[in-house]
Amino acid sequence: MNMVSMKLNFRRMALGAVAAAIAMAGAAGAAQAQAQTRPQTLRLRQEIRTSGGPVKLGQIASITGIPDRLADRLARLVVIPQGSHARQISAAQVLFALASHGHLRGLLSTVQVSGADRCKIIRTGGNKPNRKAPTANLWANARVSLGAPAPAPKTAAAASASVKPGVPKMKTVTLAGLLRKRILHRLHCTGRDVRMTFQTLSPVLDQPLLPGQTWHFHIISGQYLGIVEFDAKLLGNSQLLRQLFATVLVHKKIRAMVSSVLIRRGDVMTAVDFKPQPRWIDRNMPTLFTSAKMLVGQQAIRTISPGTMLDQRDFKPVELVHRGETVTVHIVSGDMHVKTTATARQGGGLNAIIALKNANGKTFNAVVIGRDQARLGSH
Repeated sequence: MNMVSMKLNFRRMALGAVAAAIAMAGAAGAAQAQAQTRPQTLRLRQEIRTSGGPVKLGQIASITGIPDRLADRLARLVVIPQGSHARQISAAQVLFALASHGHLRGLLSTVQVSGADRCKIIRTGGNKPNRKAPTANLWANARVSLGAPAPAPKTAAAASASVKPGVPKMKTVTLAGLLRKRILHRLHCTGRDVRMTFQTLSPVLDQPLLPGQTWHFHIISGQYLGIVEFDAKLLGNSQLLRQLFATVLVHKKIRAMVSSVLIRRGDVMTAVDFKPQPRWIDRNMPTLFTSAKMLVGQQAIRTISPGTMLDQRDFKPVELVHRGETVTVHIVSGDMHVKTTATARQGGGLNAIIALKNANGKTFNAVVIGRDQARLGSH
């Protein structure tokens, strides 16, 4: 009986160990599957405090959805080298640091940067940084810390020889800059006459293009005023690296005629009733008055409050000649000026061409030049 009991106990222990191993494997697989389904995210913090030394990615951002070993390497990635006096780092600079690190470059197509637009660096110890210290060499130093070869120091003579007079500096190309240029070109305007606000908050908009990369984009909304939407694709070595749907709110400045007083229905416009003002519009408005000459003499067909942009649809020409009235006709030919009378067969406003009938029953056309006045011939 003792041997039988020992065998039964041994079997129970073996079965229990197998069940425990299966449960642990299932839990690990579920955890791994859950980690794979979570999005790969770098969430940038608003600010951090550091006592000195290099600033690493794990200090300024929380890393989620990335396998543990790769997440540890990311956390140790130096984004601000030791000795730098930088007081902030933007999301675009974080992506640039990833792109500069060869074996982490593949994350650019999968990782999402969220959270703050930039992280403030508060240094709590050591010597106070020189506020006038240049930060132009920040990313040159960062490239050294990321494993890139350090540039050789330049002598004063070499530095002066490397800067050639009259040679323009290379401009940084970003998606935001390309979209602004396209909008200005299509609106036929300068930067002073167009106001653009990016509704899409993404560091990719200000991320500089790396060698071999190009942006290809096209408009989705169909118009370049108001809410303008673009579909943009970042390509590198003929491969799609990233896709972004960018939304821009665009306003254009125009010179509009704006009412300066209350205009009631039936009022005839004079020069004191309006004034030209610059206004920002978010859609094409071809019926707005843009010239004072077009507006003077027009009659309002509805009441208009002060400060309103004046639209041609709210006015009609004032009839200076009514049908059936007697009209004084000025016949002009060179230096000869003759006056006669005729009966209006139709009404019309200033500069309108109307049909008239003289005393002999003959019908002719003349141009309205004033109240019950018309002109026939050259002025």
